[in-house]
Order: sequence, then C-alpha cells, then structure tokens
Amino acid sequence: MIPTYDIKKFLALARVLSGKISTGLKVRIIGPNCFKKVERMIILMGKNKKHTFDEVTSGNIVAMVGLDDVISKSATLIDAKNENYHVIKDMRLPVPPLLPINIKAQEEIAMKLLEGLTLLSKLDPMIVCNVDEKATSSISGVTEPHLDRCKNYLQDDLLGGAKITSTSPIVTFCESVLDRSDCTVMKMSRNKSICLYMVARPLDKFLAKAIDDGRIGPHVDPEFCSNILNNEFGWDRELANKIWCFGPNSTGPNILVNMCNGVVKHLDDIKGLVIEGFQKATLAGPLAGENMRNIRFELRDAKIAKDFLSRGPKQIIDAAQHVVYAAYLSAHPCLMEPIYLVEIKAIERDLCLIYQTVYNKRGHVFKEEKMSDSPFYNLQAYLPVMESLGFFTDFQARNSDIIFPLVVFDHWDIRNLDPQKSDNEVGSLVLQTRIRKKLGDMKKLSYYEN
Repeated sequence: MIPTYDIKKFLALARVLSGKISTGLKVRIIGPNCFKKVERMIILMGKNKKHTFDEVTSGNIVAMVGLDDVISKSATLIDAKNENYHVIKDMRLPVPPLLPINIKAQEEIAMKLLEGLTLLSKLDPMIVCNVDEKATSSISGVTEPHLDRCKNYLQDDLLGGAKITSTSPIVTFCESVLDRSDCTVMKMSRNKSICLYMVARPLDKFLAKAIDDGRIGPHVDPEFCSNILNNEFGWDRELANKIWCFGPNSTGPNILVNMCNGVVKHLDDIKGLVIEGFQKATLAGPLAGENMRNIRFELRDAKIAKDFLSRGPKQIIDAAQHVVYAAYLSAHPCLMEPIYLVEIKAIERDLCLIYQTVYNKRGHVFKEEKMSDSPFYNLQAYLPVMESLGFFTDFQARNSDIIFPLVVFDHWDIRNLDPQKSDNEVGSLVLQTRIRKKLGDMKKLSYYEN
C-alpha cells in the first residue's frame, strides 16, 4: 500500500499475473473476502510522474484507487466472476515484529488513535498494530529505534501532536521443552466422559524452521510433507500420516500426533474438540501465557464414554488443553528467546568497543573480516532481542566511526535455567510476565493431570 499526499488515502500497488484489469472492474479481495470496484488505475513513472490507464495487461505493475479501505497490507485480487483461483502467499518479512509496546491516549481522542494505528499499519509493512478485547492498543516493531520512530510519527503526524504514552518494549518469548515426558500423563474430563493420555518431546529445531518457512504444514500436500519428514527428519511414513494438526493457529511449530494403539471407539468424533484444546494450549502455555514452540505432543490413548456428546463439548476441550499442559510440564519445560543476527561495520580502533558491548549484552561475535579496499571491518554477531534494548543507542552515544548496526531475526535459542524457580533470571522473567498478564499463581503439574 502506497500513501497519497494526504496520507489518509492509499494506492494498492500490484502486479498483474494473468489476464487483464480495467477501470470499473469488480474484483474479489481474498483475505477479507469482499468485492470492490477498481475506481482508477495509475502507472507510476517516477517521483512525480504518473499516467492514468483504462486497462492494464499481465506483466505490468499498476497502482489502483479505491481498494485501500479493505486491504491492510497485502492481498490477492481476482476477477469477481472467476471461481477458479489460487491464493498468493503473503509477503514474508525478514524481521518479524518481536517488540510490542502498549499505547495509551486521552479518552477524547480514542477513536482518532484507532484511525492512526490503522494508517500506521498500512504505512509500515514491518509494524503490527493490535487492539485486544480489553481495548488495549499496542504496536509491535522490529527494533527499539524502529518503535521510537513509529511512535513519534503516530503522535506528531497522524494524531496532530496529541500526547500519547507508551510502555517499555516487551520481548516475546516461547515456551518449549528440553526432554521427553518423564511419564505418560492422564486427564479425565470433569464429567468423566473422556480420559486422554499424552506425552511430549522436543521437536527438531530444523523441522520447526521448515514449518515456519511453510515447507511443512496444513496447506502443503500430505504426501509431500510425508516425504520431507521421512527423508530429512527420519520420521516413519506411518507416523507422518498420523499428524492431526499443527499449532498454534493451525500453522505453528508444534505437532499433535495420534499414536493410540489399535482402534479407539469414538476417537474420530472427538478429534476436532481435542484439536481445539491443543490450539488453545499451544497459543498460551502454562508458564507465562506465551506461544509454545518446538514440541511434539503424542496422544497415546483415549477412553471415551458412549454418551460423551450429550454432556457438552466444552469439558472435552478443557480436558484436551489440560492434558497438553500436563505433558508439557512433565517434559522439563524451558523458555526460548528470539535472537538477532547483527551486522556491524567499523574501523579497527572500534573493534574492541564492539566486542565489549556485544559481550555485555549476552551476545557473541562469530565473524570478523576486513573489507577489501576499505578501512572498515565487517562483523556479524548474535544478540538476544531482550538485550538489544539500549544496544543501538550505546553506539550512538560514543563518538565512534561505527556504521549503524543492521539487524535481522535469526533464530530462537533455549535459556538453560529452570523457569519454574523464581531464584534465577528466567524464573523471575516468568513471574514478571504472569504479573503483567494478570495470570495469578503458577499451577503445578498435579493441577492439570489426574
């Protein structure tokens, strides 16, 4: 989406992949799944040059007027009359927005704030703006300087200088496991209509990345998924065919596998409810209410009463969610933190400063090379996102010849400290997160299993 001069209107920039598009054509916007007419089409020829066309054929790039009220960032457009179509994947960003801040404004400009957040989200593809069920507004950005720029732009340009307040950036973590469950856990629904047995174990980190990259998942051909799991990750083909779902949000890097022996009566009847409980559990784990990651959950057995359907589905969903939590807590839980890949260019005299600053932030430089025909060195380092707060201003504060660091999200890394003990850094972080989210006291394993 490209802003016009008044910022409040946008042009939808698109490439015509097949057929042609004309002024007045009614198109279906996949995503919001609605219909709109293309009011006008413009081909941009430079900074101040643009030409209006009535028709544009495939292969051309065109800016369309009249679609900005239904497209937030990207979408697939097709002729409204066409029922046979394929959806194009959304644009993948090199750095996910890992740093959220909460935004507050005076009550009289609450509606204006919502409009400003909508505009900001369209202006910057790297920004994610949300308003939760409690009407709390938040902005998620890539780095601390990125958030500062977006906040200032929101306040000064989009809200006309109206004062807004914000929290400090909050780093997103994931909940994972270090080992296989010590034993098979069991959870019975409160009305005793079903009984579920489950274990959890770590998922290969490269398999999790393949899921993140979309090579494996619910939208990929099952036979293709089975081949990748068998050839690259050593999964038995029969096991690969027993995958029930991925989570959270049906696409996340956790897998639920049906490993029940033999035929379990009525299991197919409760499959959807068990999956729903799994999705809820992996979306908000039992430690800090964060997404789970890199875990394989194995349903080992199930006992289901004949009249289970007459007793209501909610208790089955709750039992499934609790048995996932129990399996997780029995598999040596841990936290995973996001890690940046940082690239820094500097002259030789500043190398010591860089190494010291990165080391003090729990990072490490893993590559250093002299750039040819240049006085600069190129360094690459891993830096925990949590420690990146203040990292960029540290270099700016020192009058050095360091070129502003470039960052990209690289991977998730395990913090090898017990998150269930409050006497260490990770345990304290879990406690602070629970307080911030108002989750109450942490529940023990015995709370979730029978």
